[in-house]
Amino acid sequence: MPTYRAGSYHHKMDFMLHSLTIIAWFNMPYVCWNIFTQWSAEKTTTRDSELFVLLAVAILVTIVTLVVIIVRILRVRAKRRILQDELLSINSCAILWLAVVVAHFRALEAIGADPDDMRLDSYQNYTQELAKQARSLCSHLRQIYEWVDRGPTLPGALPKG
Repeated sequence: MPTYRAGSYHHKMDFMLHSLTIIAWFNMPYVCWNIFTQWSAEKTTTRDSELFVLLAVAILVTIVTLVVIIVRILRVRAKRRILQDELLSINSCAILWLAVVVAHFRALEAIGADPDDMRLDSYQNYTQELAKQARSLCSHLRQIYEWVDRGPTLPGALPKG
């Protein structure tokens, strides 16, 4: 039975792009090999030192390029993990924004918003009440689902149970 895995598209795209990068990199050792064979064939000519310097530069560029590719692949992989599984995942963002909305309505309720439409004449003390909700959320992070579930009494909300 197929299952949904968040980020699988991103993983496949990264795999394809990294594969193409590595395939393109294989041209560099090939160029080094061609320069080496040409240098070894012309050891007694005046071009010997020029080819040796060119070979040294080509090998250095090849190695540095490979290191850069590997480091970038590892960095992209780490960022993708954060994006699909950790704090930046869609699920985490949805829970966070739900907590923000609940905190907002609780703060409105605490400063006396009209329960029918949650409107106020003045937002005086709103920031302080919102800060109280933020502190409450921080102290209940491990029970965030329960904290959100105890949401404000919203107009038109169904009774729990």
